[in-house]
Amino acid sequence: MRAVLSRGLWMLVGMWFAARVEALPAALERVQCFGLEHGLLLDAAFDVKVDPNGYPWAGGYRVMGRFDGEQFDAPDALGVAFAAIKGTHAPVFAADGSAWFSTSTSVVRWHNDALTTLSPPVPLAEVAVLAADADALWLAGTEGLYRRPNDAVASDWGKRAHAGYPLGSDRRLHVDAQQVLWLRDQGLIELRRDPRQQDAMLSARVWDSRQGLPAAQLASLAEEAPGIWWIGSHDGLWRLDAQTQRASQVSGSARWNVRDVHRDRLGRWWVATAGAGLQRLEPDGSWRQFGTPEGLLASTVYRISESPHGELWLATEGAGICRVAAPVLQVFGQDQGLPNEFVHALAPAADAGVWVGGLGGLSRLSADGPIVPLSAISTQVGRVIALQPQGDALWIASDQGLHRYQFEALEPVPMALESNISSLALDTQARLWLAGDFGLAWLDDARRLHRVETPFEAMQDRRIRSVVAAMQGGVWVGMDNGALLRIDLQDQTAIVRWQRQVTPEDVRHVHEDRDGTLWVLSRGLYRVRGDQIDHFGQAEGLTDENLSDWAEDRFGQIWISSYVGLFRISRQALTSAVPGDWLSTVRRFDRRDGLRSAKSVNPGQPSLLVLADELWLATSAGVARMNLDSAGHEPVPMRIHWDRLRAGGREWSLQDNLHLPAGIRDVNLTYSLPPVAAYRGLRFRTRVLPIQPDWSAPTRSRDFSLPRLPAQHYRIEVQVLDGSLSPPTAHLELNIAARWWETWWGLALLLSGLFGSLLWLALRVISWRVNRLQRRADELKREVATRTLALAKANQDLARLARTDALTSVLNRRGFEESLAQHWQRLERGDGTACCLVLIDIDHFKRYNDHYGHPAGDGALAAVARVLSRQLDETQLLARIGGEEFAVILPLEGDGLREWVIRLRAAMQRLNLPHHGIAEDAQVTLSIGVSMLRSPPDEDAIGWLERADQQLYRAKQNGRDCACFDAACALGDAPQR
Repeated sequence: MRAVLSRGLWMLVGMWFAARVEALPAALERVQCFGLEHGLLLDAAFDVKVDPNGYPWAGGYRVMGRFDGEQFDAPDALGVAFAAIKGTHAPVFAADGSAWFSTSTSVVRWHNDALTTLSPPVPLAEVAVLAADADALWLAGTEGLYRRPNDAVASDWGKRAHAGYPLGSDRRLHVDAQQVLWLRDQGLIELRRDPRQQDAMLSARVWDSRQGLPAAQLASLAEEAPGIWWIGSHDGLWRLDAQTQRASQVSGSARWNVRDVHRDRLGRWWVATAGAGLQRLEPDGSWRQFGTPEGLLASTVYRISESPHGELWLATEGAGICRVAAPVLQVFGQDQGLPNEFVHALAPAADAGVWVGGLGGLSRLSADGPIVPLSAISTQVGRVIALQPQGDALWIASDQGLHRYQFEALEPVPMALESNISSLALDTQARLWLAGDFGLAWLDDARRLHRVETPFEAMQDRRIRSVVAAMQGGVWVGMDNGALLRIDLQDQTAIVRWQRQVTPEDVRHVHEDRDGTLWVLSRGLYRVRGDQIDHFGQAEGLTDENLSDWAEDRFGQIWISSYVGLFRISRQALTSAVPGDWLSTVRRFDRRDGLRSAKSVNPGQPSLLVLADELWLATSAGVARMNLDSAGHEPVPMRIHWDRLRAGGREWSLQDNLHLPAGIRDVNLTYSLPPVAAYRGLRFRTRVLPIQPDWSAPTRSRDFSLPRLPAQHYRIEVQVLDGSLSPPTAHLELNIAARWWETWWGLALLLSGLFGSLLWLALRVISWRVNRLQRRADELKREVATRTLALAKANQDLARLARTDALTSVLNRRGFEESLAQHWQRLERGDGTACCLVLIDIDHFKRYNDHYGHPAGDGALAAVARVLSRQLDETQLLARIGGEEFAVILPLEGDGLREWVIRLRAAMQRLNLPHHGIAEDAQVTLSIGVSMLRSPPDEDAIGWLERADQQLYRAKQNGRDCACFDAACALGDAPQR
């Protein structure tokens, strides 16, 4: 009984809220204005018209240009033509694609990037009124109405179709197959056309105050149906019915200064006013004003024009031109009844509505629109963190614990946990799993809490970020440390079925495909297939920021919420994606698409829902809704337009196959999309074949430069990444002509001349080179001869130095041995005569060194060597063969030998070199040993040397200062003193 009363009470509360809260519209149009910061010279535009491609053109005082969604611009030729014009209307677009401009002095035609100025049929006192139908252009002026067929020559305006009526300062001209409606200051002229002669009129009819039209100035005209017109005046809005021939003022429009009236493709009436802003007639007959809350920062709107995509463009006073369009995503916040816009989680309600949980507690957003805050429940549960529906029941995790809500009754579930529950999941066995910083737990049928210890007690960080039901039973558990586990129950015991480290960051959500593929949401998206883990992030077109939730619609599109917006990507493209390759089907939705905040804040919980053909998203600034069917799972069809090509310091007319003259190398190309609200935030990529076969990195820029292009054919391609499997692509064939020397025959001629010149030059160089080499060869010969002589002399000097004693400048031991060998060879050949070998030793030389020192000893040696040298001629040999020992080879024998020895001893006495190391009166003396050898020798050189050494030894034994001769000398056996 208590439950029934409670349910009834809540039904009454819901009915009361539903009655008080106005049903939310399916889409709330927003206004976005473009002015000075987008290149408009002034923030005031008098007129706006949208061309067949969807680009708005603005006209006004010193204002004339096209808007591409980023910047106001006009081709150079148009800019020059209108530079001196103070005011003009936006162009009228004819069936052949040409744009017609009217000024106070002329009519200008812009077609195929060519400008033509036409003189009007009569002088124009003011700006002429232009209109176009399928066959012709119409001009209305003070002198009448003129029709110019599309096939007329440039200067032909044809004949006058009807005599003129005076025009006021604000005029409209409407033309169809049966009639021409010509609005003037205080009346409407209806001209019936002759079907046999398109430029002739059968009759004219004037509608004015006699039919109830106001006496105030008439400014705008729109046709509701044949014979029914809506007419705007400076005194309100009027509806004229030709059948009743009466005009009546539209309710609610009194005192409006109406500047324009427009009926859109949905049949809704829009009114532009001076002072009352933009007005729209609602289905209940009331008027809704668009102003500052919707983004319209001007109270005066002059003109309304509708694009092929159904968007309205406004010409305003003070806000430039403005676009009126419904955002892709509609956001529900506090203005629509949400108690707090910081939303954590969403859950589907049983009545096809949506449960909303967040800082404001629990609310319900009904399927028909109203938001019903459940204040009594919110008071008990506090801040809602996670929601999990189960049949008619709803599990609520909040900062006050766990609650179960069913039949408008709230039941708390008592449990002792160290921290708040951050994630809930219902597995295939209808068991409720709870996770948070405390770890993992589950509830049995009796709602008893069971803590899961294994394997978390062994983890240093056991905080769980998300828990999600697994297809094979149990749950997937995403850890704060990046580990992913699958936990299941076996006989009430938790079992780890699968465990792996997937990411270095926290696992915020996991989605399981039927084939076993796991999609892990963290910083970027991870795909787990068997042992392979692939990461998709910024480099692939997603994001490296935190991802929150995953949903899939019936159109094969995956939706992923994140900290930086909502992403949509084709399931087919994502399944076959390769890391490192750009995912062209990715589309991001953010503030530009209607979100107040792009941040989805609650990982591991249903913060993203796809219910039927509606998508719901929880953000930090309300709940967003998107109608997938009307908003489009595929983007609005679009076409890339080539805007401008600059090359060689000028602008070129754009064609599908463009030919540029020779000499042009640097090309700058700009392109754009019509400024449709659904196109915001798109990226582009380009490639230039054949020099750039790969697509460039995606960018938001809409122009690119091609410097230093060689003369050849190019195919320039631009692709807009709109999130579709086949992104729209535009191409331009560009041909750059070659100079004569860049053609094959010019190149052949140049090569022939170059070859001949090179051949002549080569012969000249060869001749000069041969002569130079010959001169160089002669110089080298002379230099070689000179250096050979120098080298020979150097070798001789080196050989002499190698054979000379450095102290005495006589032969050293090596020189002595070489000379001795030469003497010995001569003696062996019988070429020489008898000669003797003399060995001379300075007596007691060690004592001399000890007494006088080694420097004095060196001087004594040099003095003795000089004495010996003086006793020899050039044919006689002297050598120092030891420390104080000398050797002499003399071609002497007998008395000649004795006399030489005597002279030597006399020379030493004259030297009178003191030797105080022996006695006070002692002098340096010599011991001499002599051996004789005959030719040819009867012994070897060593024997000869040993005999001389024996005689030297005898001389030392005999008291020194004497000479001893061997028997061969025949000079006696006693020493000679």
